[in-house]
Amino acid sequence: MAVPDPIQKLIPLDSPDEWNQALHGIPHSFTHTWEHCYAMYLTTGYPTYLYVVTSGDTRIVCPISERQCGRYVEAVTPLGFSGFTGTGDLPDFPSIWEAFARDRGYVTTYVTLNPLFVRPCFANPIFTRQHNTLYFLDLDTTEEKIFQGFSAARRRELRRWQESGVSIVTDREILARFFLENYRGFIRAKGFPSAYDFAESTVALLLALNQVYVIGASTESGLQSVLVCCFTPYVADSFLNVSLPDGHKHVAGLVWHAARHFRSLRIPKFNLGGGVASNEGVAEAKRRFGAYPTPLKALRQVVRPAIYRELCAVAGCSAESEGYFPPYRQCAEIGNYHV
Repeated sequence: MAVPDPIQKLIPLDSPDEWNQALHGIPHSFTHTWEHCYAMYLTTGYPTYLYVVTSGDTRIVCPISERQCGRYVEAVTPLGFSGFTGTGDLPDFPSIWEAFARDRGYVTTYVTLNPLFVRPCFANPIFTRQHNTLYFLDLDTTEEKIFQGFSAARRRELRRWQESGVSIVTDREILARFFLENYRGFIRAKGFPSAYDFAESTVALLLALNQVYVIGASTESGLQSVLVCCFTPYVADSFLNVSLPDGHKHVAGLVWHAARHFRSLRIPKFNLGGGVASNEGVAEAKRRFGAYPTPLKALRQVVRPAIYRELCAVAGCSAESEGYFPPYRQCAEIGNYHV
């Protein structure tokens, strides 16, 4: 039987019902959802869409934002772990995506590939690069087995934490106030990239959503640390933490509390993240939870090579760079440069 010609479309943010309908029945993370993408838009202002390809019973989706580079445009996935996900395989998909990118006039495309959902046929391996490692905790077992999978040091730490008299705070209003008061100072002190410098409207929206789980740890001195996680029926993600200078000692306890909550919802996986960049200390902290490592890759494609090389030349960087992509964004501000 002949495979039907693929039908492609972009669903904009002003069509949330159509976005949700396109996601229905497809395994996805919270970062694929309209709510997350709209929250990111409130900070970036980038036009954002759900890219949808349908061929027969196969449907593949991916959120993308269009980012200006002078008079040119790049495609990127919004912050988080989204990327291509779908109901089945479409062997010609890499060619379909490349043709779409050319038709849209993109100079480059950068698509984060969530390892839980990406299929081998979704991305041309020639253009994929690993840039980090994610650590997943399996929740599809008993609470006792999850706890016994922690390192001995982590189990001792959690027992001491539970015996310390710390209180768990779930009041959204209190947690949101603490988060907004301390967030910017925390991310700057920790050296987070500028992409995490969210507008207050982004934070306020996220903290009000039912798909976002927020908890805090409080002592006699008051609230010390807040953990923000997001979830779908397929996976929960540890998204952000904000702690006072002495509050980091509460993070492991908050993660364990969140893991137990997500297990009660029958969510099978908990993505503990991997840090803002690869870091052995961060990796060790995840391993102590018994989390297993999975490569986080991204599809990095140059769609218009001549313009790409010229932008790199103007910025004073190598077009062959294997680091930050596209390199001209890190090397210099292109501004309103016109070729």
